[in-house]
Amino acid sequence: MLCRISELGAGNTKDKAPIINPPDAPTVELKTETENATDARILNWICGSDSNLPPPYKIVTCGPHEIHALRKAILRPTEPDISWCKYPGDWSEAARHWRIIENGHAVGMISIIPSNCTTPIGKFAFRLRGLGVLTERRNQGLGTKLLTKALDYLRETEEGGWLSARTHHLDWYGHFGFEPFGLEYCIPGTGPHRDMALPVRSLKNDIAELH
Repeated sequence: MLCRISELGAGNTKDKAPIINPPDAPTVELKTETENATDARILNWICGSDSNLPPPYKIVTCGPHEIHALRKAILRPTEPDISWCKYPGDWSEAARHWRIIENGHAVGMISIIPSNCTTPIGKFAFRLRGLGVLTERRNQGLGTKLLTKALDYLRETEEGGWLSARTHHLDWYGHFGFEPFGLEYCIPGTGPHRDMALPVRSLKNDIAELH
C-alpha cells in the first residue's frame, strides 16, 4: 500500500444511499390529499427526481470561508488547527462550494475545485473534495443530495470529475458512475484511499436513475 501525504482532505461520506423496502402486505389505508402529496414529495426526494429537500433541509451555495470550519468539524476533528481544511483552489473563480442547512445550521458540505488530472480513464478538470455530513445526520440521504448537486454542476460544465475516496466508500461512489484508477494509498489520519473518476459519458446519463 502506498502512503501519499500530499493528498489530504478527501471527502468523508459515511452516509449511505437510502434503501427502499416495499411493504410486505398490499393492504393500504385511505389517505387524505395532503398525506398523498407529502408521500410523493418524500419519494421524489429519496429517488432524486426532486432537487428540493423536504423541510427543514436546503442546499445553499457558499464561499470557502463559510466551509473551512465545517470541514474541520466533520472531516478533521482531531487536527490542531483549521489549516488542514483549506484546500488549494478553494478561492478559484471556477470553484464551487455548497452547504446543506437544517434549521439555520450547516450539517454537511461538498466542494468542486479546479484540478487538472490525467488518468487512464481520461483527462479531468475538476476535483470533488470535502464531502461530509455530521455524524448525527448520516444515513438520511443527505450525502447523496450533496453529491448529486455537485454532479449537476459538472454536467452543466460538460466536464468530468475525480476524487479521492476512502476504500469503504468505493461501492457507494461506483453507484454514481465513478470508476477507480491507480493504486490504493494511505492518508495519515483518515486511512486507505483510492482515486476515482467520473467520465463525461457517465454525466450524460440521467443521474436520478442511479439513486
